[in-house]
Amino acid sequence: PGTDQYAELAKICNTYSRETEGKLPYINLLPMYANAAQLKYGAHAAAIEYYDPDPALYKKYCDAFCQMFEVPYICTDIYPLNWSQGRRTTYKEYCESINVIARSAREHSKAFWCCIQTFAWTPSKRTPTETEFRWQSYCMLSFGCKGLLCWTYAGYKPEFPSLVSMQGKRQNAWYDAATVFKEIALVSDAFTRYTNLGAMSHGCSDDTPYLRFSQPVEHFSVIERIECEQPLLIGCFAAKEGEDRAFTVVNMSELETLQTAHVKLRLRGSRVVAWPRGQRVACKPDDNGLIALTLAPGEGIFVEVVR
Repeated sequence: PGTDQYAELAKICNTYSRETEGKLPYINLLPMYANAAQLKYGAHAAAIEYYDPDPALYKKYCDAFCQMFEVPYICTDIYPLNWSQGRRTTYKEYCESINVIARSAREHSKAFWCCIQTFAWTPSKRTPTETEFRWQSYCMLSFGCKGLLCWTYAGYKPEFPSLVSMQGKRQNAWYDAATVFKEIALVSDAFTRYTNLGAMSHGCSDDTPYLRFSQPVEHFSVIERIECEQPLLIGCFAAKEGEDRAFTVVNMSELETLQTAHVKLRLRGSRVVAWPRGQRVACKPDDNGLIALTLAPGEGIFVEVVR
């Protein structure tokens, strides 16, 4: 919806929640790359194009939703995976588009949900691989996302496969998504012990415009030093109870380049637990006091630091 529809929809949704003792109505907001007309009048106002990002206007759009709707979440869909001249490319405002709505969620004490890209519908888009499902998921987790959703539109053209076929048969993408979501489920109990504080980046450059975002975390005391030649996204978390801290670290090299990130971290804490591919692993520093992590292309890891 656009903001012109908010008042009417909020009345319906708020009444529904009250009359059904808390059942959730579902509202999915436009992404940041929607143009100004759509943010006001709704998705039907014009075709969505990737040329009209306005983070300030989009923040107002998200804030207005949080203020008017009583639902405990705010949700959008962001589809970053493109084809360009036969090469895989990434939507240039990707992290900022996550960051803006996630910040609105934090400021209004709402859970952040997002529908990640699960299929292609035009030649400029691509159906994600397992690596790309994992990369999207950990990017979202880095900004505190608590709900990862998939549209399951049936693929009706062989060149644009979806999670399921028109006949309801599971496609390769279904199994790729399921593999990643099973990993995320294994991390879930640990992850939900923490509150997201925002995110920071390492090694962002002109080659990784999608990693730029506003108002990053300036200082996260548990991470004293980062050594890595590849770009990284780091989500910062504080325990809901106690002094423990946690973070995500995501390999943000352009997926086309297939670069592995070798990360070394000096951390302030008595014990470190990492969750690679959903498996709990106790980490010990090397002789220089550094924790080493290896991130395959598109990989992310959730790490807990006991203080």
